[in-house]
Amino acid sequence: VARVGVWEWEIATGRVSWSPILEEIHGLPQGAFGGTLEAFLKDVHPDDREMLQKRIERTLQDGAEYAAEYRLDPGHGSQRWVETKGYVRYNDQHEPVMMHGICMDITARKLAELELQAVVVDLKESKQALQEKIQDLERFHDLVVDRELKMIEQEKEIQRLKTSLISR
Repeated sequence: VARVGVWEWEIATGRVSWSPILEEIHGLPQGAFGGTLEAFLKDVHPDDREMLQKRIERTLQDGAEYAAEYRLDPGHGSQRWVETKGYVRYNDQHEPVMMHGICMDITARKLAELELQAVVVDLKESKQALQEKIQDLERFHDLVVDRELKMIEQEKEIQRLKTSLISR
C-alpha cells in the first residue's frame, strides 16, 4: 500500500536483493534487476552515481545511517526520483557484512519541491524588480517635489517683486 520497496546487500558476496515493488519503482519488470551493486548504480542517473557511491562508502566506514535521494537513469522515460534509507549490520569484528534498507518513489514530492524552488526564484526576481521600480519612483518623486518647491519659491519671489514694484 505504501509502495515502499525493500533491499539488502550481502557485502561479502556482492549480492543485492530487491523486492518486486522496488523493481517496479525503478521501472524494471519483475526479476529483471541484475542483483549487484553495479546493476543498481547503472540504474541511477549518471549525475547521481558518485554521490551514492560516496554515501555508501561513508556508511560502511562510520556506520552512519544511509540516506539519499537520487534520480533514476533517464532511459526510464520521464524523470523519476527515489529516496532510500538503510543501515549496516556488522559482525563481531565490527566488519560490515550486510546493508538493509527501504526505497520509495518520491517523484511527486520532488517535482513539487522543484516547482516551489522555481516560484521562490521568480518571487525573489519580482521583489528585486519591484524594489528597483520603487527606487525609480522615489527618485522621480524627489525630482517632482524639488521642482514644485522651486516653482513655489519662484512664485513667492515674483509676488515679492510685484509688491515691491507696486509700492514704489
